[in-house]
Order: sequence, then structure tokens, then C-alpha cells
Amino acid sequence: MGRLLEEEEDAAAHDSTALIVVNQLCERFAWYVFSGTYIMYSTRALAQSSVVADASYSNWNALTYLCPLLGGLVADVWLGRYRTVRGAFAVYVVGAAGLCVAAAYPTPWLFYASVLVLAFGAGSAKPNVSALGADQVPDEAARERYFGRLYAAMNAGSTLAFTMGVSVAQTYGFLPAWALATAVLGASAAALAARSGGLVKKEPEGSPLVVVVHVLGDALRGGSLDAARRSAGGRRDDDDVDMVRSLRDLAPCFCLLVVFWGAQAQTTTTLFNQACQLNLHGWVPVASLAVFNSGCIVALMPVCDDVVFPALRRRGVAVTTTRRI
Repeated sequence: MGRLLEEEEDAAAHDSTALIVVNQLCERFAWYVFSGTYIMYSTRALAQSSVVADASYSNWNALTYLCPLLGGLVADVWLGRYRTVRGAFAVYVVGAAGLCVAAAYPTPWLFYASVLVLAFGAGSAKPNVSALGADQVPDEAARERYFGRLYAAMNAGSTLAFTMGVSVAQTYGFLPAWALATAVLGASAAALAARSGGLVKKEPEGSPLVVVVHVLGDALRGGSLDAARRSAGGRRDDDDVDMVRSLRDLAPCFCLLVVFWGAQAQTTTTLFNQACQLNLHGWVPVASLAVFNSGCIVALMPVCDDVVFPALRRRGVAVTTTRRI
């Protein structure tokens, strides 16, 4: 009887994580259809210069990657992950629908209002969807497999977007492409909402961001991180102070990532505009040039996970996260 219940729980967890994996494939497809045609729409439909379009896109992208801080805070302190994800996807779909209207009736204010709503929805969902999937699988090995499938699905979605999605935009116009992306996004959000009863929904447990702010505030008043420790007369748990210290030690690595992402961003801005000046003979959508990034990830992931890393382990080499990077 106990084994039967365990098998049923494993099957339910598998179904839940599979739904979230498919949801993220669809979400990444929609996102990259929108972002992959952003500059094209700005320069063609709104007749903006490439400089203005690049600056607008970069600011929008930056806002999108700041919104996860908001989404994580709301989930950890008030709503929990599932309710935050549902609300974020509702906002996301509203922004996508607004873009469809902007595609039919090109208007700068409507376009910018829609992408602003889109940024808040996508960014707020980003830190919570993957964590919601991890909540379904308490087993560490199963969780690792889940994250591997999730990352592969996300890159598969972006690959489809940079091939099929942007091809529709370049061949048939922005409205059919954005309507397709909105339909896929809406269907994935509706499927996640319909599965509500079968998901593990953890209640808010407090935000690490709040903890970091409190520790840093006490450290500034005391003159050092150690002054915030409860064992040294401060008000904060030693584990919390150690967490902040670890983040501080990782800061140099984060700084290096700024350089990497600064270069990576050129593939969707300046290099994209350069590609617009090339003669691609009509059969290669300009935005599809970005497919090489996600395509290489999809191709190399199984090679690394099934061939390279196991071979290193057999030779006694520990495959740590740092060595993977």
C-alpha cells in the first residue's frame, strides 16, 4: 500500500513538472518572438532610427531582468509562488494582447505601454515558475533532472521562436506572428491554471532579499558584517550573515558577467541592425541569426550531460558548478 502511494505521488510530480517544462517552452517561444521582432517593429512600423530602437530595446530588456526581484519578493512575502505565477501570467497575456493591437494599428504609446506590461508579467513570473516546479519534486536527483529538462525546453522554445516565429513576422507581418505567440502563451497559462489542484503550493516563507537588506543595514551601523552576528552581540542569525558574506565573495564573478552580457546584447541590437543592411537573399529572417546561440545550447547539452561530464567523473574529476562554467 505504501509503495502504491509512493508511485502515485511520483506520477503526480512527474505530470506537474512536465506541465511546467512545457509551459516554459511555450513562454520562451512567445517571449523571443516578441523580443526578436522588437527592433524590426520599431524601425519599420514606427519609423524610428536604429539608435532609438536599440536604446529602447536595451532599456526594456533591463527592466524585464529587474522585475524578477519584484516577483520573487511578492511570492516570498505575500502570495506564494503559485498565485504569483498566475497573476504574472495574466499580466503577461494582457501585454501580449496589447502588442497584437499595436501590430494592427501601429502607435508608439500603445506599443510602449504593451511592452511595459509585458516586461512586468514576464519578469515577475521568471523566478517563480522554475522554483514552483522544484517544489513538486523533493528528491534531489529528480530535481536535478527536472532542471536539466527545463533548461533544454526553454532553449528549444527560443530556437523555435528564432526560426518559425520570426519567419512568420518577416513573411506575413507582425500581427500573425504576435497573435501566434499570444495564443501559445495564453494556452500554456490556461493549462497551468487548470492544473491548480494537482500542484504543491508552498506558503510564503520570507524573502532572502529582505534578509540581505537587514543584514547589510546592521553591518553598516556596526561597521562590519561580523557586527551583525547574533553571536557577536548583533541581531541577525549567523547563517544569514554567512549567506551575505558568500554573496559578497561572489561579487567579482557577477561583475565579469556584466562584460559577457554586454557583448551578448549586441547580437540583438547593433549586430541585428548590421544584418538588416546585408543581402540575405530573402530566405533567412534577420532575427533568425540569433538562433545559433540557443541552437548550440540545445545541441551541446546532451553531449555535456551524457558524454563529457560522465567521462570526467569516471576519471575521478568532480564536476562542480564552477567547473561546468
